Amino acid sequence: MLIYIFFGFFCCAASSLSFGITAVRMLKLPLDKGETVALGYVAGSALVSTLTLMLGLIGAIAAPVFVAIAFLSILILWKHRKWFSGLANTSIRFPFVISIILSATLIFYGILYVRLALSPEISPDATVYHLGLVNLWANRGRIYRIADIYAAMPEGVEMLFLLAFTIGRHSAASLVHLSFLIDLPLLMLLYGRRFGWTCFASAFAAILVFASPLFGTFGTVAYVDVALACTVFATLYLLEIWRRNGDAGYLVLCGLTAGFALATKYTAAPLPVLAGAIIVWKSGRDGWRKAAKAASILLCAILFVSGPYFLRNWAWFHNPIAPFGNAIFPNPWFHVSLERLYVAGQVPRSGARWWRYFLGLTVGNSLFDSSLGAAFLLIPLGLAGLIWRQSRMLTFAALLLGLAWLTNKDPRFLMPAAPAAAMALGFALSRMPGSKTALCALAVLHIVISSRAFMDYTHFRPVFQWRISPTWRESLRLTPQSEYLGRNPEYVMAQHIEALVPAKEPVLAFTGGAAQSYTTRRIIVCWTSAYGERMADLLFSKWHSPHDRRERFSFRVPPVAVTKIRIVQEGADDSLMWNVDEVELHADGKLLAPSRGWQLNAVPNPWDVPAAFDGNLATRWRSWDSLRPGMFIRTDFLKAVKLDSVEVVLDNREWTTLEDGTWAAHVSLDVLTGDGRELHLNPAVTWDMPIDLRKDATAALKANGIHYVLINQSDWVQHEFRDHPEAWNMRAIATTSVATLYQLE
Repeated sequence: MLIYIFFGFFCCAASSLSFGITAVRMLKLPLDKGETVALGYVAGSALVSTLTLMLGLIGAIAAPVFVAIAFLSILILWKHRKWFSGLANTSIRFPFVISIILSATLIFYGILYVRLALSPEISPDATVYHLGLVNLWANRGRIYRIADIYAAMPEGVEMLFLLAFTIGRHSAASLVHLSFLIDLPLLMLLYGRRFGWTCFASAFAAILVFASPLFGTFGTVAYVDVALACTVFATLYLLEIWRRNGDAGYLVLCGLTAGFALATKYTAAPLPVLAGAIIVWKSGRDGWRKAAKAASILLCAILFVSGPYFLRNWAWFHNPIAPFGNAIFPNPWFHVSLERLYVAGQVPRSGARWWRYFLGLTVGNSLFDSSLGAAFLLIPLGLAGLIWRQSRMLTFAALLLGLAWLTNKDPRFLMPAAPAAAMALGFALSRMPGSKTALCALAVLHIVISSRAFMDYTHFRPVFQWRISPTWRESLRLTPQSEYLGRNPEYVMAQHIEALVPAKEPVLAFTGGAAQSYTTRRIIVCWTSAYGERMADLLFSKWHSPHDRRERFSFRVPPVAVTKIRIVQEGADDSLMWNVDEVELHADGKLLAPSRGWQLNAVPNPWDVPAAFDGNLATRWRSWDSLRPGMFIRTDFLKAVKLDSVEVVLDNREWTTLEDGTWAAHVSLDVLTGDGRELHLNPAVTWDMPIDLRKDATAALKANGIHYVLINQSDWVQHEFRDHPEAWNMRAIATTSVATLYQLE
């Protein structure tokens, strides 16, 4: 097991380093050895990530393929050995005191981080989607469309995980992420050396970041935030070199890393914009042609890495910026309401005073589960970096990238800005009298306070404790991995699913409950896709059916030939949707079955409108958008028909209400007759008697390919399902301390 872990990591790291060094050599960039390795690793990672994506899309995900790439990469590195030995040596000389502090930090925390990264992976986001998607793709041998908000987002770093995971599984991917955490302080030290900073300033900044509880927590698991922070800083590094010498080769490398940042997270979008603005501003002094040429080089390099994700999303989801922008690019895979709820849910900690946010992000408090570290209390002093030319760009970049935190008040969203902010702080403090002593003292204080022993002793809470702290025995697999992971209920449920659910059968989950990265059966979490929401709606809209009435709107149609009918909704309510259980058309006293000659349409959500005409009250059409005037359902008849009446059955019960709906929908009927007349009809409103539709709902689930449902103890109205499974034709087949797996019978 351990051999495969290291080998998977080695294949990814060696390939990235080889691709990056090759790019530096081909572009003839005058970098020294340290810069070639540190910057080349990030740029090479962008290239390897793009290559892995291409291989995945053509179905070439296999361990032998990646081993062959690694073998060729090593041969290329061997070929570069004479050229590399001719590069200028990297000389960074530190005074004795700061050298001791820096070395102790890198060694002490480095060993700790290796132990954590080697431990069995059980971090939440990694097991759900960072490695959950990777696991599904690796098992299938190709990257295929998965209708899920996380699968629609760019996966630049996940492509590196895919390479390592295919060979060495979970911990190999964690080591790949750790490699960026190790590269980051090296880049910060090299930046200070190249641009003439005092070694105290750059070493202080590197220590702040490397020993930060936030960076240590997320940099040792298969997340992407530290990789993004490292990539952002590498981009700023290359941009600053280009500003000093104007070599177009740096623009290529800068574009690759900026594109890699954008391919890692959409929140990195300000970085390419900043790089482009600086390049156009500086080049524009020599004329618009030169500015256009420089901007074109940067843009092409950015799109080379990030562009495939926009093209993929256009092909897969008809929306290049999926899972966002669904109001601009309507599609059947992601509802507008899903996007709005997701965005709204990213800022859950509203209402606190600013100083509580600041303390939570630095020292740590109940607002956040992780923090940057107490030394970051001084970060406002870094704004002084705007005064000096040497630190102005880093300070401005930190401010710009830090804006992403306003969209999601999780400390992780400040990580891309943190290295630049730390550098600005270090530079500002280094300009003060007695700065050397102060910087050393602050660095030591930060190291001590950030240590696990100090936090445990003082009961600080700046680190999110999602895992049971692993020992070396567990990290080195002397203790069986299954024994360590067996303490986690999501892993246990994943193993149950793997054993009990047939291959290729999905499992519908309300909010999760199983680690996707440890099962090859797809877990469809209901709120992450339109399909998942539709399937969950079959259950959430029917648990109350035995005792709830439905509203029936009856329209009497004059005895004339009809070519088109349009059911129009004129109500308005931002918190409600338009829900239509069934549309019934009657002629000659009989219910008409839908015909192929009928053309059905709806605005919004035309894709689900057949559910309103299928004769099954257990299914329904939903607008999946806020109730607003002008919504309609339309039926065009290729041949004119004579109708007696049109019946519209409505259910305004929402997922999140325990009482009857407000019945805010106001429905009328527009009729187009065969002779071109338009009739506007108002309904007679009655109430249908309650009907128990729970078993019909699970039958509809089975008809849509769902035979297994996973329900957590904390799920919405979970007792309605867990206490009465027989009412739904469900049978419990596995359980953990937090969730139960049901099979539909």
